[in-house]
Order: sequence, then structure tokens, then C-alpha cells
Amino acid sequence: MATTEEDRPLMQRLRSPGAADASPGAGRALKPLPFSLKGFLTTFFAVLFLFLLAAMASRVIKWASDDSLTAERVEYSLDGAEGTRLSGLVNPNNGSHPTLTTTADCTGDTHLPVLGGVDVVAYWTLPAGSKPVFGTPNLVSLFGDYRFYFSSIENLRTFESDPVRYIPAWGGFCSYGVAAETFWRPDILGPFGDPSKWLILPGDGKLHVFRSERPMTKFLLAPGENLEAGDAIWNGWFPAERGGAAPLNTACLCSEEMCVNG
Repeated sequence: MATTEEDRPLMQRLRSPGAADASPGAGRALKPLPFSLKGFLTTFFAVLFLFLLAAMASRVIKWASDDSLTAERVEYSLDGAEGTRLSGLVNPNNGSHPTLTTTADCTGDTHLPVLGGVDVVAYWTLPAGSKPVFGTPNLVSLFGDYRFYFSSIENLRTFESDPVRYIPAWGGFCSYGVAAETFWRPDILGPFGDPSKWLILPGDGKLHVFRSERPMTKFLLAPGENLEAGDAIWNGWFPAERGGAAPLNTACLCSEEMCVNG
């Protein structure tokens, strides 16, 4: 007895060629994509890797170039850089070695007062370790192109009677830096000074400022030798016979907030 289509089980009918041919799009093979996704991703990441590699190489070359330029500009010993990681009005930096500043950076703006406007005469009446007394722009005395502020008319007159006595030693830069560190030059000054870290030594009679407590302590380990060395270095940079005043520090200043006690 012949079996009709209706007599066949449902699953057989669904699997039969006739049923498959009846479905929409049956017998049509899917066209392959115009590109391989795997190949595209491989190429993309390869190009990205090469780009990052080139960027890193460029950065390394730049760092090497910058270090080379710094070395050509000035030779200095990192071992001698203690106490001179710079921060202040010029080139603030708390890095691992000094930021080198030019003399013009530190002394060129004569509209600023010397040492931030402290009354340099008042130091002679202060107990050792005291905070400085600041002057006022209303009581100003000019020494060459430089401005000194004072807290009283008496101190202003005292200064003007003998300015050389009261002008800070070695331009108002860190005395330890001038005397003991080897990388400063007459055109590259910047052992920054903190007016609150100061000394007036017996027998010397000059105001010395320091970057922080640590270089001041080092200076006091051999004060006579450091005074002699600092005088020789500073006078060699700015000999009096050349004429003109030595530069004074108006911008390369430190404070406890700005400079680490290095």
C-alpha cells in the first residue's frame, strides 16, 4: 500500500528535500565577507604596537637630548647638590637635582626688592634663629638698581650710612651653595636663599642666608674654610675692579613651604 505525504511522520517531512526547498532562500549559499575579521584585527594591533613603539622611542631620544644639553650647559656633581633642590619664585622644582637658573633669572628683575623685601638692618637686633622682619615699599632705599625695603626710617638711614655692611653676603644666595657646590657660575646663579635661615658670624659681620637648615648646618661644620672659599669664589666671579655692583638676589628665594630641607 502506497504511503501518502500525509502519512509520513512530521520530522521526516521537515527533513525531506521538498520541505527544505520550500523555505525562503533555500539552496542559496552565503557569500563570504569581503575581508577576514581575524586578519583585520591582527593588522590593526600590529600597526598600533608599532605606533606605540615609535612614540616610546621618540620620548627616549628626547630625554637623552635634554640630558645632553644640560650636561653641555654646565657640569655639576650630584653629590654636591644636597641642600639645593630648588623651589621659589623662579623655576620651582622639588626634583632630585638642582634646577639651573641663570643670573638674569635670579637678579634681573630689579623692580622686586632684594631678598623678598626683608629689612636687612633688622637682622642685627634679632636673636639667632628668629624670623626676619619685613620692610615696606613706603620705606625703600636704592643701591645701584636694587631696592631694599625697611621697617623703620631709622633702619633705612642706618643702611644708607653704610650699605656695604648690611648688603647680604654673596648676593643673598645660599652661602653654603656658593662656598661648597661646584656647579654654579657667574652666569648660572641660583643656590636659592631663605631669608628665615640666616647667620651673622662673629669676626665676619656679614649677613649670610641659606636654602634650609641642612646646608646651614653643613656650613657651620667648617665656617672659617667656607667663608674663605665663598669670598674667593664670589670675588673671582664679580671682582670689584671691573666696576659695577655685584648682582643681588631678588627672585630665587626659598621658604619652608616651598623648599624641602634637603
